[in-house]
Amino acid sequence: MIPTLELGPLEFPSYFTLLTVGFMVGIWLAWRHAPALGIEQNRILDVSLIALILGLLGARLLHVIADGHWQTYVNLCLDPMAIEGKKLPVGGWGCPTDYVCQAFDAGETCNVDTGLCHPARDCLRTVKIWYGGLAYYGGFLAAFIGCMWYIVRHKMPVWKVADLCTLGISIGLVFGRVGCFLAGCCFGQVTHSPLGVAFPKGSPAWRLHSEGLKSASDSAHYLFPDNSWWNDLTRQASSCLHDHSLSVHPTQLYHVIANLGVFVVLYVLFRRRRTYDGKILWWFMLLYGVVRSAIEYLRNDNRGVWFDGLFSTSQLISLPLIGVALFMMWRGHRSLKHKPAAE
Repeated sequence: MIPTLELGPLEFPSYFTLLTVGFMVGIWLAWRHAPALGIEQNRILDVSLIALILGLLGARLLHVIADGHWQTYVNLCLDPMAIEGKKLPVGGWGCPTDYVCQAFDAGETCNVDTGLCHPARDCLRTVKIWYGGLAYYGGFLAAFIGCMWYIVRHKMPVWKVADLCTLGISIGLVFGRVGCFLAGCCFGQVTHSPLGVAFPKGSPAWRLHSEGLKSASDSAHYLFPDNSWWNDLTRQASSCLHDHSLSVHPTQLYHVIANLGVFVVLYVLFRRRRTYDGKILWWFMLLYGVVRSAIEYLRNDNRGVWFDGLFSTSQLISLPLIGVALFMMWRGHRSLKHKPAAE
């Protein structure tokens, strides 16, 4: 986990830096191949700018609404003390003042009654994307609608442009997931596999595991107050979590490998087997939907789950998009069969 990248005296947030790099690479790839499809390169830059703006807005909106953080954003504006407080990272100390909470980076406001630190009131947190929190499918759908409006208005070849932009999206996702790994978000479930990784103290995975251990310890102590074996087990677990989280699936890296594979397939199709317009888009929606849905079952971060944990928000969106992709692919192949032979 490397939350910030340092370049001399400058520091850049890893996730947004990699996200920016991925977006720029995607634009360059679409711009480079635009002439091959008879598309004006400057128009591609216009479409990319719309995709950037609406993509960020849509990704943030879906995160706020459907990723399980809605009440947190409401409390940040109306009652920050309702958000679970943090203890100071010094054993046995409670916070005497707001300054102490800020000095230990545990929050901005001290609740002297409980000794816990809480965030300050912030009614604009929902729009502050630099704090993190972007849901890919929200950005994809918002950008898709906005770009389609621009493409149709300027009488560009709709599905050719869609194929071109899809290449950029698929390679951009690779960089974005590397950024996720460096930031420590989007982590997986606990595993004993040799592929597992442990994230450092203070990471989202470490916080989740620490909170889970505390909750289990409190419950067990209430039910079995005299069980020394449980106390020993709790101390061992606490020792394991002193410097890092438990070993978890590196789902971010699984996404990197899967997305890179999707990009390679799409690029080969684009260069050699693009038999009808829109083919790259539909193959992307199919392949990405499948790999995203599969990896979602290994994730353990707070990303919004439905139907008693059976589906995540991304899976609920993936399923209909997979259906649309299969239908459009069938239509595309059907159109080839009825296409009149060249004289």
